[in-house]
Amino acid sequence: MCDTLAEAVWNMHEEETRERVALLGSQLSLPKDRYRMEVLHGHVDTELERLGGAADVVMMVVGSHGHRDHEQWTLGSCAERVAEGGAAPTLIVRDEAPFLDWGKDGRSLKLFVAMDFSSESENALRWISRLLDAGPCEVTVAHVDWPPEELARLGIHADYYESDNKPFLRQQLTHDLKERIKAALKVEPDHVLVEPSFGRADLKLAELVEQCQPDVVVCGTHQRHGMQWLWHGSVSRGLLHHCGCNVLLVPSPRVSGSVIQAIDSVLVATDFSDLANAAIPCAYSLLKGTGKIHLLHVVKPPHLPNPMAGKYYSTEISNEQLDRENVQLRDRLGDLIPTAVETIETEKHVVINDDVATAICQSAERFGADLICLGSHGRSGLSRMVMGSVAQAVIERARKPVVVVKPIRN
Repeated sequence: MCDTLAEAVWNMHEEETRERVALLGSQLSLPKDRYRMEVLHGHVDTELERLGGAADVVMMVVGSHGHRDHEQWTLGSCAERVAEGGAAPTLIVRDEAPFLDWGKDGRSLKLFVAMDFSSESENALRWISRLLDAGPCEVTVAHVDWPPEELARLGIHADYYESDNKPFLRQQLTHDLKERIKAALKVEPDHVLVEPSFGRADLKLAELVEQCQPDVVVCGTHQRHGMQWLWHGSVSRGLLHHCGCNVLLVPSPRVSGSVIQAIDSVLVATDFSDLANAAIPCAYSLLKGTGKIHLLHVVKPPHLPNPMAGKYYSTEISNEQLDRENVQLRDRLGDLIPTAVETIETEKHVVINDDVATAICQSAERFGADLICLGSHGRSGLSRMVMGSVAQAVIERARKPVVVVKPIRN
């Protein structure tokens, strides 16, 4: 009797739910063949994630209750779990007015894109091109950096407690962002914001959102879960918590390699050995006739003898002598440029650093190279353990793709 009553109540509840869903569908003012009505059973986030994984789903739209109980603080709200676990981009709607007014009297949809230099951010930029095709949009791209880390990445000495972006650092970051935006979005953004922060990036971005008052905040998501999320944190989840406007979270595509990265600039380093020089023609061939080559040589700084030791003589090198040596080294680099490469621009650089691998990685960042090309001395086994390998160190440290040209063995 109890089972029969429970089944009857369940059927009645399901029928009532179907009627309510059908009423909502009728308000879309669309032909019936343009939408599909479904009533699912199970956990809300699990079922929505399953639906979002379908190949024909372009975007998921969910509402946000705007309040959090204990479970939502620990596990995240339903909207958060769907957005961070689904395969499709998820739009969390808190205010429908901007979408209803979009396009009326030429009104633009104001987009605020939180961007770093990750592939997830670039994927989010590529996705919002669909919104640009749908109607007028005003795009603001914001990047939050930690100045000491960025200066170290570029190989520029600075105080650890540097709390503001120097003009040259802001200019460099803005240039790098615009290059990535242009490659992903194909159009110039209306505004590019580069702001320093010593704290959490999501809180600084939320502060910028409050200042800009956008209609939609767009952010790529790494889709971290469990202990990985607790360790690394989540900028996307922080924005979802702290921003009171609509939020669009865009996950990375499940199929890797779907986007082909154009190579317009290559850094190739040489120590003037035959094996290192062999990488230079290879670097030019990667550009296929157009682009820029950064030809690099790293000089280790002269070490002065210990003044406490006997027979101490000063070996200080004058600036004039350093300038003469740099000119000679640049001339030697110029002699290595292959013939018939007039359409490829070449810049010659001589940098001073104790750590050759670090200098190469920093130079690639500072000059905006898309790829690093190196020759390998071909050491292996005990020889590499004893003498080390610059190429191996660059592969481990570089944020750029690295091409290693191995020697041809007879």
